[in-house]
Amino acid sequence: MVGSKALEKIVGENIFIRRKRRNLTQEKLAEMVGIGQQSLSRMERGHIAPRFDRLQELAGALGCPVAALFEQKVGDEPDIFFADMLRPLSPDSQKAVVNVAAEMARAMLKLERN
Repeated sequence: MVGSKALEKIVGENIFIRRKRRNLTQEKLAEMVGIGQQSLSRMERGHIAPRFDRLQELAGALGCPVAALFEQKVGDEPDIFFADMLRPLSPDSQKAVVNVAAEMARAMLKLERN
């Protein structure tokens, strides 16, 4: 079982990583969810935990489900990053992006084999 302090660190790290991926400043994300930049900074560092309603607002602003803020592995894992980018797209757009990525992966594999 993860302790509350460890959970605050996990949530904070996830907020930080997802904010950076979206090229948002702390000031901009804080403004989007109606909190002060210092409060967001303390959340990202794991010093305080966001309230439940704030978690929902943060997840919405970061384009991810609330549960994603509790994931223990996030970092630069391509599958998580890719899924976060696809989520807001329509199903047809998602399929088109996946098809393009698959073609690129096949081409890269072919180059690496040569």
